[in-house]
Amino acid sequence: MKKIISCILSIVLMIAIVIQPNVSQAKGNTTEGETSVGAVQVSSEVKKTASGKKVKTVNITMYLYNGKEIAVPKKLAKARWVVSDKDMVMVTKGKDKKSIALDTKGKTGKCTIKAKLNGKIRYKINLTVKRRIANRRYKGNKVKAVLLNFSNRTWIITYRMYNGSNKYKAYGPTRYLQKYVDGKWQYVPLQRGGIVTGNMFRVEAHKSIVGYCRLSDYYDTSKLTPGTYRLYVHYMTKKKSDSYVKFKIK
Repeated sequence: MKKIISCILSIVLMIAIVIQPNVSQAKGNTTEGETSVGAVQVSSEVKKTASGKKVKTVNITMYLYNGKEIAVPKKLAKARWVVSDKDMVMVTKGKDKKSIALDTKGKTGKCTIKAKLNGKIRYKINLTVKRRIANRRYKGNKVKAVLLNFSNRTWIITYRMYNGSNKYKAYGPTRYLQKYVDGKWQYVPLQRGGIVTGNMFRVEAHKSIVGYCRLSDYYDTSKLTPGTYRLYVHYMTKKKSDSYVKFKIK
């Protein structure tokens, strides 16, 4: 009986010796396979970076009728900027060749802006354009019009009328432009159309409303020389000066 048990133990030991290297080899192969996959990905990334072909991607969110300048690599000074949806944004190069200007139009959504140099994409912008909340609650106490944005490429002024009082405030469609010259505000003559008049509207108590004005609808923008300007937006504030939004043309 002892001989039988001894023989069985010997056989089991021999089997364990034979199987063990195979188990280790199987584990080794699995690890090696995972490492190989990782090594291919890393080398691919390094190769792109070393060759200078890696594309930098920037994500930007803007609002309708909004202008923004962003810095770009100097090597893109001669790049061609391609927009996937021209109804959404206009792209212009900065005079310093180190920046581009993005000016959104009247369409919301997403689009891409790519810088192409020698036929290859070198820079990419993922742009999201949203609509401002036109009418929203306001917890402050000011009653005035405030400039949100101005672009001298689309010539659109965006502003918000705040009403922090306990009563509604009226506003209307009358607009006119003034320029600050020699310490005084001087009227800028209209080139087309006329001063619009019409119904009055409301900004309810503790609310604010967004307004827009495209200067090119009323003025010859080629004659709007650099300087400080203000637009009257016909908001019935206590002080008339609070019914102007001030901006600069460079």
